[in-house]
Amino acid sequence: MTSDQRVADPRVAVLVYNDCANDSRVLKESASLREEGYQVRIIAVERRELGRTAGVAALRDGLLLERVPEFAVERLLPALAPGGGG
Repeated sequence: MTSDQRVADPRVAVLVYNDCANDSRVLKESASLREEGYQVRIIAVERRELGRTAGVAALRDGLLLERVPEFAVERLLPALAPGGGG
């Protein structure tokens, strides 16, 4: 590898079937992965009745949290695969 070539950080998508607001297990694991150099995106389910609507938010430690409508998770899977558009 030459000095001008750059190796991208490995990426991890964490899919959870909750809104991730109080899921300390997922947040801790994701923070640990980030500390090891991974790009981490947490994909969770929106809960409008709790004010946790769909959208992307930056969390502490460089983590991304994306909440999606409850049955939209399967639409994200192609973008998460290697070479996908996400």
